[in-house]
Formats: sequence, structure tokens, C-alpha cells
Amino acid sequence: MYVELIKKRCSVRTFTLDIFSKEKLSEIENILKNVSRTPFNTYGRFKMIKLDQGEGRSLVRAMTTYGVIKNPQYFLVGMINKVTGNLVDFGHSFEKIILDLTALDIGTCWLGGTFNQSIFAKYAQCLADEVIPCVVALGVSASLQSPTDRLIKFMAASHKRKEWKALFFQNNFKDFAVLANHHHQLALEMVRLAPSASNKQPWRILYEDNCFHFYLDRNSSYNRLIDFLNLADLQLVDMGIAMCHLELALLDAKILGQFEFIKGMEQKHYTYITSFRC
Repeated sequence: MYVELIKKRCSVRTFTLDIFSKEKLSEIENILKNVSRTPFNTYGRFKMIKLDQGEGRSLVRAMTTYGVIKNPQYFLVGMINKVTGNLVDFGHSFEKIILDLTALDIGTCWLGGTFNQSIFAKYAQCLADEVIPCVVALGVSASLQSPTDRLIKFMAASHKRKEWKALFFQNNFKDFAVLANHHHQLALEMVRLAPSASNKQPWRILYEDNCFHFYLDRNSSYNRLIDFLNLADLQLVDMGIAMCHLELALLDAKILGQFEFIKGMEQKHYTYITSFRC
């Protein structure tokens, strides 16, 4: 199921003006209420809002005017605690939600830095001790995407992915992974297809003895931009998305496992995040 949803999901920036039925809204609320467990056992709060009044409506008009998102009818706002919140867990939870929405034929698009924090915080009733790392636009996908949408995808090269040998390694970071287990191999391919901020694909995975070790390959110029704009560390969110894809692809094959932080896994050029042991 989830392998097909991962292949199906794509960023939608042009929506119709249609609104969801009561039944569809109920299904969405059930998804938001049943967030699955996370690698580090922290949980965010997710709320769907409709910006159809006052400054919210003006914001939607501005998004449409400048071509970022056209006709967005709804938004999902993700919130985490400023102190105890974990961005990896946030990415893991939010991507699972997005894939479940994809199963309902709902179009979605991540908005990592192109949103007005204060307006979304107001409409989502964000608490004083919470922060909003990302927002997702959602609605009914238009049959034809706008020229601006196609241009954004082209500039971001969002349809392209790094080669397997640049992302996945076996036993050491010199040999790229060639796995005998078909299900493990497919799970890594689903990681390769994962979306990421500016399509940086910062994850690196070292495979050893049925264990997937997740590392972050930080992009220094991108991080300087994040710091300058005072945005959330979206590359940690990306790691959570990648971990979600691996876990769900393995779950499709009825392969269960668990995330665990293993001491002594540090590397010189990469930041160790955690491991998934089957």
C-alpha cells in the first residue's frame, strides 16, 4: 500500500476551488487524531485550517497572485513544543499524514519557508510554547498544473533524485549498497524517492546486518540560509521523512523493526541520527 502511495505522491501547487465534503473532512480528522509512533517518541500537533476570512484570505490571494500556490482551500499546520519538540519526529509524522491523505486522492504541497508564521499561528491557535516548522497546502488537485508550478518544479529539479551510489552504502562509506534482500532494497528505493527541502536529499544510509543507520549530510550553504531567515532546521525534517518512507515500505512487506540510537556510530563527514533494526 505505502510503496504505491510513495510513488503516487507529488507536490501539487494548483488546486481547484472545490471544498471537501463532510465525509472527507471526517476522514482527514481521523488521520490527524491517529498519528503513529515516532522514532524518538515525541509528538507534534496537527490542525487543518481554512484561510477564508480577513488577513488569512488576503494571504491566500497573495500566494495565488505570486504563483507560489494557486487556489489553496485548506492548510495543515504542524506544531511542536519549542523545547521538547523533535524535528525528525515531526517530519516522520507529517509525511505519514501526507501519504494517508494521498490515499484519499488529496493533493498536498510542503511549504517549508514560504509561509507567514504569525497568520498561521493565529488561525491554528498555536500555543505560546509551540513553533510551526512547516505547513502543508492541501485540496483537490487541478487536472492541469499552472506554468508557474511547472517552472518551480523545473528549477528545483524536483523530479530528479540522486543516484543510488551517492545515498546508500554497505558496511562502510566506500562501497555502495547492493542488498540481497529484495524488500530491503525496495525500502531504500522508497527513501530515494522521498521529498526534501530544495530537493537536497540530505540522507545517507549505511546498511549493516539488517540494520539501516541514518546519517545527515549537511549542506553548509543551505544551513546558512536557514539561519539567516530564522527558519526551522528543515534538513532534520527531511531525515524524518526519509525514515518514514523506509519504515512504511518495510511494513508493506510485513517486516517489523524499531528505531534505536546506537553509541559510537559517529562519522567524520556525516551527522549520525539513529538506526532502524529489522
